[in-house]
Amino acid sequence: MLRLVQIRSLEKFWLFLLVLIPVVFTGLAWWAVQNTQFQKVNTEFHHLALANEKALQHRMDSYAQALLGGKGFFQGSTHVTRHDWREYTLALNVSDNFPGINGIGLIVNVPKHEVNAFKNFVETSENITFNVRPKGKYDDYYVIYYIEPIEINREAIGLNIAFEANRRSAANLAMQTGMPAITKRILLVQDVEQTPGFLLLLPVDGQYVFAPPLKDEFSAWIYAPFIAKNFMENLTQSQGRDFRLEVFDEYASPDTLIFDSEPGHQEKHNSLFTVEKTVEIMQQKWLLRWSSTETFEANNIGQAPFFVLLFGSIFTMLVCLFLFLTTSGASSSSSSSENELPELKLWVPNLAFIIVAIGAVLLHNKLYDQEQDSLDQGALNQLTQFEALVSDKFKDYEQRLDTIAHDWALKEYDNPSNLEDWQVSLSQSLLDMHGLQGFAFVDVKRDEILSSLMLKTQVNLKSLIHSAMYHGLHERIQRMPKASLMSGFEVFGQHHYFVTVHPVIRKEQPVAYMFAAYNFEEFARRQLRYVKVPSAYHMQVELGEERINFGAPLISHEFSQSLRLAGNVVTLRIYPNAFTSADATSYLPKIILLIGLAAALLIAMVIHFVQQLKINARVIDEKQNLLATFIKHAPMSLAMFDREGNYMVASTRWFEFYNLIPNDVIGHKHPDPNLWIQQGQEFNDDDIMKLEEKLEHSDGSLHAWMRYVVCHWFKDTGESGGIIVFAENITEEKNMALMKNEFVSTVNHELRTPLTAIQGALGLLQMGAKEKLEAKYQKLLKNSFDNCKNLTRIVNDILDLEKMAAGELTFEYENTQLSPLIEQAVSLNEAYAQKYNVEFQMILENKPITVWVDPNRLLQCLSNLLSNAAKFSNPGDSIYIRSTIKDDQVCIEVEDCGAGIPLSFQAKVFQRFAQANGASTRAQGGTGLGLSITQSLIHDMGGDITFRSQVGHGTTFYISLPIAKETDS
Repeated sequence: MLRLVQIRSLEKFWLFLLVLIPVVFTGLAWWAVQNTQFQKVNTEFHHLALANEKALQHRMDSYAQALLGGKGFFQGSTHVTRHDWREYTLALNVSDNFPGINGIGLIVNVPKHEVNAFKNFVETSENITFNVRPKGKYDDYYVIYYIEPIEINREAIGLNIAFEANRRSAANLAMQTGMPAITKRILLVQDVEQTPGFLLLLPVDGQYVFAPPLKDEFSAWIYAPFIAKNFMENLTQSQGRDFRLEVFDEYASPDTLIFDSEPGHQEKHNSLFTVEKTVEIMQQKWLLRWSSTETFEANNIGQAPFFVLLFGSIFTMLVCLFLFLTTSGASSSSSSSENELPELKLWVPNLAFIIVAIGAVLLHNKLYDQEQDSLDQGALNQLTQFEALVSDKFKDYEQRLDTIAHDWALKEYDNPSNLEDWQVSLSQSLLDMHGLQGFAFVDVKRDEILSSLMLKTQVNLKSLIHSAMYHGLHERIQRMPKASLMSGFEVFGQHHYFVTVHPVIRKEQPVAYMFAAYNFEEFARRQLRYVKVPSAYHMQVELGEERINFGAPLISHEFSQSLRLAGNVVTLRIYPNAFTSADATSYLPKIILLIGLAAALLIAMVIHFVQQLKINARVIDEKQNLLATFIKHAPMSLAMFDREGNYMVASTRWFEFYNLIPNDVIGHKHPDPNLWIQQGQEFNDDDIMKLEEKLEHSDGSLHAWMRYVVCHWFKDTGESGGIIVFAENITEEKNMALMKNEFVSTVNHELRTPLTAIQGALGLLQMGAKEKLEAKYQKLLKNSFDNCKNLTRIVNDILDLEKMAAGELTFEYENTQLSPLIEQAVSLNEAYAQKYNVEFQMILENKPITVWVDPNRLLQCLSNLLSNAAKFSNPGDSIYIRSTIKDDQVCIEVEDCGAGIPLSFQAKVFQRFAQANGASTRAQGGTGLGLSITQSLIHDMGGDITFRSQVGHGTTFYISLPIAKETDS
């Protein structure tokens, strides 16, 4: 029988394992596949963000080149007029070639004292009205001299950009570094929509800007105003479709937002993929944020994790059904043969693992197909991205070369005397045109090179031009309309060159043609730096019969796309490599096997963990029982409640006092909801609340006085779990206090009546017999009279304290003028001042101050402070009484120059019967009750009293009271 029980226990264990294995396997496989897919898509998204960032950098650099071209235009001229600048910008075709730029203009740095002279010069020399604005306290004026096209920028002419810190600091930065610089986020005056924008500024020497006599007077900047939404639109084809781009000025906030490709997108979609990066753009820091769109997530996140869960769930249900059927059959046959049970345990796990292996193969095939589809889609994305970059970059090159051709025609660089200046001004500005080998200006009719510029000395430019002419360009040039392009490819050695032709128009007639030679392989490789082709792909560029390869060897099927570049068809091919390290699917069978092995280890760990949990649960249970035993037998009344006020545990004395049955209240609220339960849920976790409660019988007679101490108890997480209440019967203590109060009151009243009579008699005797008694008897009489007054004051102070403690002290409030009350207090204490040889000095507010107080009580407080100050000051000192107003409070200061209060005693100043030096206090007279009474009275009247003291330098007491409002009555 024991062996059968052991076998059945082992069977239950195996059944548990067989159910647990597919569940764990499914969860781990789902996690592995989802994590791999997420990382892959996240990497793809980072590539898109990087390409977009490079496109932004490229666009900004190309626009800066337009300003550099303008700088070269100035440096190659003796003087550039407004008309010359207009002709130059028309050749640039700013609106079409540089989207986002409102124009290109010139800003002049005019010293403040030269503003009027500069204005007169412009108006006189150009016969226009020129207003410099805004004017202000500036050392220099940064004035927009001219900008083209003028039609959309007229509002900016004459604007002094130094009026605004962002514009001014960017201009100064550009001038200091000699490099292009942009402003922070601004609003352009010429932008009617007032959307975010910025200025790009490039310094230029004044000697290239003006004709004499202004030639050396001023410095200047070439600048371009940008509207951000136009400038950053469609940086890449993925922008807006696959991701949302946000650009911030250094840090993210609504006030620093420069551009948002999808305004309001955050309200519609919570992006799964986000990239943030701070980049330096033209000497300013921008924060770029890319957020994935629903389209990107739908196209890139496959259904593989779903299929893993689906397969795992179906498999788990089949295993459970199979085990149910087999175990029920085994149970029915167990009565006939117990030996069949071990055999059943052998084939059930084997069959389960066979099913897992078959499922793993099916799952692998499904994941492989999905991965291949993802690779194909990625190939198309990479191809489209590369095509866009190549086309945009080449278009930028064409625009810059058109500008050079126009400049050559305008400045007549075919004149040998100007040739050297032309070469110097261009050689540095063209170094970033990767792939450009050089160019030459050719008179086609005479077959003569007029001028040329070589960037790469190893290229035979003349031979390359003649080769292009041989390919039919000569005849086609004759029929070529203005500003159109022709080109041809030619092979020299191991490189692929092509030539573009740009007509040079002067007086509406072509006077020459500019031939520009490119190395396409160098050009294409440079663009691949922006694409970041992953190792899972191979890219090939086909030029006629020649092919240039980038990336890994060819393995899989191809995707191709053609584009027209410089008049020629260029074919781009991309090959997804299905078996590279980037293909996570190839590792999935190994991952599944590892997960299966890890599942067995995990099962053992889970069993151990469960056992440990049971041990821990037993330990916790023992501790809880020990705690309950401690509370139950505690020698005082205490109870523990949860946050809802329900009983958790309570001591025996608690149940006895409240006459409760434990089983009836544990888990329930107290039959009579008490104040301490309600307040205990409201006070702070770290506080300890103390309160008293009077319990009465139904007939109103006293049952008991209870004192409660309430504090929070805390869970392991640190969160408050409820409150613990300690209860103490203080009925006897209350009775003793009542008896004490009655005794003190009786004694005080019994003392005050005879003291009043004695004081009156001594006063009359002192007045009537003053001249008749000898000096020693007069002194004895005076001492008796003074001691009688002191004893009367002590009795009055004790009575006041008792009234305060009992809440019986009454106040007669009224609107009271403060200054007369202070003067009255000083007058009443002049005797003290004369006695101790001190002087009261009042420094009061001039305007009347009204406070809502009991004037007699406030007079009592002031008299106490003044008498103390007089008693503890040195002879000859002055005591200062001040009143000051701060906000809606008035502060009364009483400052003495005495010995000060010792630091060790300062915390006890307002305690009853507290005296820093008992001997000196007795010598001066006093009980230590005055300051305690003063503090209580001031607090009761809604004020506060504090002090500041330094040993050896005196003490200052401060009384602050609210100033009475007009409605106080």
